[in-house]
Amino acid sequence: MRYLFLALVFPVAIIHATPTTELAAIFKDPPAEYRPLIIGHAKPLKHPEYLDEIFRRNAGGVVLDVSLRPKGMTNGEKWIEPTYCDDPELFEALRQTIRKTKDRGHEVWIYDEMGYPSGSAAGRVIASNPDFENWAVSFRSFETNSESISIDVIHPFVEACIALPIKGEALNPSSSVDLTKQARQGSFTWDPPDGNWRVCLFERFHPDTWKRHNIPRRGANIMDRKAMARFIEITHERYAKELGDQLDDVYLFFTDEPQFGSHEHWSYRGKENADPMVQWCDELPGAFWKKKGYPITNALPALFNDVGPKTAKYRYDFYDVQSDLVAENFYGQVQDWCHANGTLSSGHQLLEESLLFHVMFSGSAIKNWMRMDLPGVDLLRGFAYHTMGPWNHTATDMYWYEAPLDENGEKIGMPVPEDYSCKLASSIAHLTGKPGVFTESYAVILEPTLDQIKGVAAWQFVGGVTHMSTYTVQNKISEEDYATFAEFAGRLAVLARRGQPIADVAILVPEAAVWAAYTPPAGGRIKKYMESNPDAMQIDYRFRQTCFALNETQRDYEIFSEHLLQEATIKDGKIEKAGMQFPILILPEMRMISSVTLDKIESFLKSGGYVAFVGSLPSQSSNVGSDSEVFKTAKSLLQKYSNNAFRIKSEVELDQLIVWMEEKIPSSLDWRGASGIRIMHRREPNRDIIMLANPSSETAKGQFVSELKGQISIWNPDNGKVREIRTGNSSKHVKLSIPARSARFLISQSSPL
Repeated sequence: MRYLFLALVFPVAIIHATPTTELAAIFKDPPAEYRPLIIGHAKPLKHPEYLDEIFRRNAGGVVLDVSLRPKGMTNGEKWIEPTYCDDPELFEALRQTIRKTKDRGHEVWIYDEMGYPSGSAAGRVIASNPDFENWAVSFRSFETNSESISIDVIHPFVEACIALPIKGEALNPSSSVDLTKQARQGSFTWDPPDGNWRVCLFERFHPDTWKRHNIPRRGANIMDRKAMARFIEITHERYAKELGDQLDDVYLFFTDEPQFGSHEHWSYRGKENADPMVQWCDELPGAFWKKKGYPITNALPALFNDVGPKTAKYRYDFYDVQSDLVAENFYGQVQDWCHANGTLSSGHQLLEESLLFHVMFSGSAIKNWMRMDLPGVDLLRGFAYHTMGPWNHTATDMYWYEAPLDENGEKIGMPVPEDYSCKLASSIAHLTGKPGVFTESYAVILEPTLDQIKGVAAWQFVGGVTHMSTYTVQNKISEEDYATFAEFAGRLAVLARRGQPIADVAILVPEAAVWAAYTPPAGGRIKKYMESNPDAMQIDYRFRQTCFALNETQRDYEIFSEHLLQEATIKDGKIEKAGMQFPILILPEMRMISSVTLDKIESFLKSGGYVAFVGSLPSQSSNVGSDSEVFKTAKSLLQKYSNNAFRIKSEVELDQLIVWMEEKIPSSLDWRGASGIRIMHRREPNRDIIMLANPSSETAKGQFVSELKGQISIWNPDNGKVREIRTGNSSKHVKLSIPARSARFLISQSSPL
């Protein structure tokens, strides 16, 4: 069974030292397992000749499924197919296609849905139980000043109706009046006590946001354990039954953008004005009580209103439990099934590019990635340094994004010089011992060139990607160009999967701070998402700019969640996790932090480690909300450990952070050249592997300075050639010229292999 299920443990990377001549031969002609797979869906099943096209393109394999896109509408929905995963002829064709693919030595993955988002099994999940459809709880408010007020109930299910007095700019929960019983009887009139009051009405219903999706199909609720068990039963179990022993030939199952249905679409299709909502399921209130110890209805007003000092705590508690249910009930169940059946789980989420989008559509991307074997990202089109550009015009616009304009008709938006999705996903993989990182790349690309897609691939692999599938692009370039690209990407994968990642900086992701700041938007489109959440966007921006500052100074890092930091060991001034050591910890705009994490940070400082705060000091804790003690503690750390703790107040001072880090812990790798170069360092016995990627449009010349010893060679992924440039320890300097949209590897061997 799949090499005894990958030797019963995940091979995080190849850690033995392959002899150089053997490795060079693999690099020159990378085997299929390293090259990109082409997403074929059911096309090779109905058109067997397409498989030959895939082989001629020198792809590493094919991503398959047994779906055929249905024509027309079913009750107003597209992509509904009652026979999905229930067609004997398609399964027979699948078996034959897998056999042919494996006979040629190529890889097979299974795509788990008909179209996207994953979870509905082409409508069959909801057809089996209408309650499996997405549930949302909306918020509407009614205000009065001591006068009788009519409360209009428009949905059949009322989760809560609570009247709260308005005190200054906030609501006062301590004097609230529960009107839920009245609201559950339908619309009613309420006579309030004296004063200003806001009645908060929370109604549960099936949202129709799916109608504005580019695949308009009702979504199954990814928070609902029973719904997702039904999805697995229809999909994964049927594949297992039909494939039998051939399931061993399937490397992984690929899930595509499972998502909440509680927000209007991000494109121009979304309604500009709608009631704000949050995703819901029947299990949520009980899970909330079990983990937090109080009724979820207490937290509901705070999700949409300022209720004073505990607002941040209520929001954190809600999104913490909500994200638990997504991670376990969808991603966890899929991963558990895959492991029980000798295969792996992978795929990607929706809009991985911003912490704001994570909470809106996925719960916690970090928790979800931790429940994937190969955490994945989605790269749309093909723009250097970006996985997707539509939500910020400085990267690019996509055909479905309506960019906001200023008074002069110029496009406006938050500048995003580089996306962090690859680095965030790969950090979770590195810190939790996963076998790799996946990317689905180049969907909806328009007029690609070979150099363009090579540069984007180089950027992804230097950011930690190890496995690639492609969409659209294989039909946009010639077979010869795709074959050249497949060899290039395969060579990147050959070396990117080897050894142990090496970095000396840990960055703490401010996920909890975004939860505490997040307010569900009253309508769709990315512009409204951002306008409704200025604090969350500021947190995200400072985190992003911190990552970018390290990227453009070639200082590699891993991104920690609070949970991962709490799990780590502190020893001799270093954070130790998954075989890596980090003497520097950076906290960008970490407005909320747990007391456990703060204690860990102090122990790190006490042991000799270095800590830098970027932006605001923590002033909220997950167990209290607004917390003056947390602020005092953070401030005292700066004073008590003044030689080891540092703070800059905004992103404009990030150059000072870079200087401070270099003074305290000089980088072991120093690129002296164009800032567009990105660096990755991996190590295996007697060998260091350094990748220098140049995603930019200009050749980068410079010097690479390091303490690497022994024989050094340059490995060229453009042609697979290896050139020895140093045989001893004579010089620390290596002159390099890295072509535009390409990469080079420096490999140092301390002893002959």
